[in-house]
Amino acid sequence: MVDKADTRRVAAYFASGTQGQLILNFPDSNLVMALASGSSPPGGAAKFINEVVLPAEAALPAGAACVGRLDQ
Repeated sequence: MVDKADTRRVAAYFASGTQGQLILNFPDSNLVMALASGSSPPGGAAKFINEVVLPAEAALPAGAACVGRLDQ
């Protein structure tokens, strides 16, 4: 993946299932993300990663612990 905000290369492992099921691992950032949805993200997974996931991770303070669920 490429972070378009600063054009750095980001090491990533990616698994994709049916429709909107995604597992992403960014080992250099100590970040794992899982998404289960009934449909694919608008614009596709790469757009979602580059425009939502990476900017959100970059905005976290160093060493921040972050676990979240959208259904809470």
